Amino acid sequence: MRISPGDIRNAIVNPSYRIPKTRPEMKSADSVFRKAIRLYHTRGVEEAMHYIESALAGEAWQAGRGATLAKNARQDLDAYIDLAAPDRRVAATVGKKQSVHVGELSVAADVDVVLAADGTYVGRMAITANLGRRLRADELALIAAAPLRGLIEDFEGGLFDDIVQAIEVWELRLAAASVVARSDAEAAWPSLVEHLRRAASS
Repeated sequence: MRISPGDIRNAIVNPSYRIPKTRPEMKSADSVFRKAIRLYHTRGVEEAMHYIESALAGEAWQAGRGATLAKNARQDLDAYIDLAAPDRRVAATVGKKQSVHVGELSVAADVDVVLAADGTYVGRMAITANLGRRLRADELALIAAAPLRGLIEDFEGGLFDDIVQAIEVWELRLAAASVVARSDAEAAWPSLVEHLRRAASS
């Protein structure tokens, strides 16, 4: 079972949440938004804006739920660019989903961008969900725990240790950017596993 980023957030903020065994097909603009982020970092603002407009130009995105999703994706991209523009670090985009494994669980460890400076790395994950409030420091650490673990598996070992320094968690609906230190995310991992095992139970 792959536990999605949404499942992770729900398990953290809602103790009664249980991961559904089956999921109905639901329309989503998330993949369009994530690709627009990658284009922003590789080709610039104009390419990212052009892509999201063309990708969401179809009839399915013009009315009802589709129109709402398209509007939110555009606003999320605007918020992301506003937060990212002042950052001068080298950014490498991530083109595949990452998972870390604990027992029978496959836990999403996705980041949108890896930022490099002075031989160290920071992962960045953008959250588009609207929770109605900012995440607390302990919740941010739990959310950052799996992505940190994934980056450590990818970047460290052999000659390179302790080069992954932190995970940035951006809550785009609130235009809020937080940095979770490596030590805090590592310390939160056992607690995250408990949350996820509870949420995955029947």
